[in-house]
Amino acid sequence: MKRFITPLMCIVIGIAVGWYWGYTRSTAKDYRELLKRYDWVRENLHMSDEQMADFGRMVPQYFEDVRRQDEEAARFALGAFQILEKGETERAKQRLLQAVGSYYHVYHDKGGDSNLVVKIEEVAHKYPALAAEISRKVE
Repeated sequence: MKRFITPLMCIVIGIAVGWYWGYTRSTAKDYRELLKRYDWVRENLHMSDEQMADFGRMVPQYFEDVRRQDEEAARFALGAFQILEKGETERAKQRLLQAVGSYYHVYHDKGGDSNLVVKIEEVAHKYPALAAEISRKVE
């Protein structure tokens, strides 16, 4: 009888310990952490469950858009760097002024970053070339 009870008890104890550590520790903790983050987003961003689901579907497109913007910024900076390396500082200045002016013309009154718009205007007071660029009429 001892030969039967000892292995049976070992199996039962093994299953109990495995279940306890496998289900109650890692999985429940992960879910609790996920729910805490979900609640934080809902409360701080004031989003409904439907809006959260829509946002979840838009995340890949958001990261793709950010990647494209970063690529464009890198291309632009690389071009300005190459112009500077050739020693053509005035041409590089014009390229940079066009970029800043373009942002200002498109976004200064249409939802752009207000801090950046204010900074552009502050810097324009110190640099006449920038002031001329942002005051230029755009067609």
